[in-house]
Amino acid sequence: MNKQYAIRFLAWTAVLLILPFVIKNPYLMHLAIMSIIFAIMAQGLNLILGYAGNLSLGQAALYAIGGYAFTLLVKNLSFNFWISVLLAIMITAFIGYLVGLISLRVRGAAFIIMTISFSSIVHLVLLNWVGLTNGQMGIANIPSPAIGGFVIDSKMSFYFLVLVFLIFVQFISGRLIHSKVGRAFIAVKDDELLASSVGISSYRYSLFAFVLGASCAGLSGSLYASYAQFISPEMSSFTLIMLPLLMMTVLGGRQTLWGPVLGAFIFTILPEYLRLAEDLRLPIFGFLLILMVLFIPDGLLPAFNRAFLKFSKNETVKEVAK
Repeated sequence: MNKQYAIRFLAWTAVLLILPFVIKNPYLMHLAIMSIIFAIMAQGLNLILGYAGNLSLGQAALYAIGGYAFTLLVKNLSFNFWISVLLAIMITAFIGYLVGLISLRVRGAAFIIMTISFSSIVHLVLLNWVGLTNGQMGIANIPSPAIGGFVIDSKMSFYFLVLVFLIFVQFISGRLIHSKVGRAFIAVKDDELLASSVGISSYRYSLFAFVLGASCAGLSGSLYASYAQFISPEMSSFTLIMLPLLMMTVLGGRQTLWGPVLGAFIFTILPEYLRLAEDLRLPIFGFLLILMVLFIPDGLLPAFNRAFLKFSKNETVKEVAK
């Protein structure tokens, strides 16, 4: 990892650390917390799609599995927050491994259909296994996390809790992306046959990325359950969770470390502000998305980087001209 990477990492971390002291409105704090929870899951999808090149539409189901696993552990079995989060991640990662083991044997549309089918099965199980999931009513009164005797029950304290997890995920992802594994992901995505010819197993690396993405979804689901103190089958919804997640990842800037984080903040907060437009909210949102896809198909973060470099060059030229 180079100096530029370290500077960007520290800059993003600093901005996220300062953010809660700038936005003191409770509702904006809620949106910031939800943005970070989604950012963790978006980074997982980024590893699967942006780096390994597989479009998985089953992340919402894994997010729900993480949330339900955490809730059953912390509420029914009385495990503490930290052990419950760890076990929920492990359970979700294992289920992700099993799904990837089967679905990654096919490619393209067949793979996408298999992940959609998995998501549909999970949603039906959550709705109908009433004895375990309480069906459509969901599960409420999930206890707040605690560190020693300190209960994390305020928005400010929970913001910093989820931020610690996000920074950890970003650090691990950054190390991975700039390692041999990350280069193998990109090789598989760019040319699977060429990667195989030099000894890179596309199946093995794609499966590894899938498990990492499942782990991130499980972590996000656990954090959401702990924060909202309520879960329901809607956590596995394609329209409410999976579609926004896909927009966050792709339009934020896939195959970039911080693009999904930027996308998570924008696509969590923007729809809320568009609520002011009432009936025009969805058409306006859709129109903005079409413009983005047409003019900045590689995402917002790469576009911002290009604009910054162009501005810097112009300023340098002006200084030289003086």
